[in-house]
Amino acid sequence: MGKAKKTRKFATVKRMLNPNDIRLKENQLKQKKKEEEEKEKLVRRMYAPLP
Repeated sequence: MGKAKKTRKFATVKRMLNPNDIRLKENQLKQKKKEEEEKEKLVRRMYAPLP
């Protein structure tokens, strides 16, 4: 690979892996909400009356 091709390839990978990407933060927030809901469901099940 030539120097120019390496530079272009590096730049595209760097753009793909940007940790400050808004889309990544949105996904992390959604994941946190899901985890919190799952914890709440578990707590509700623990205290649910038996049939």
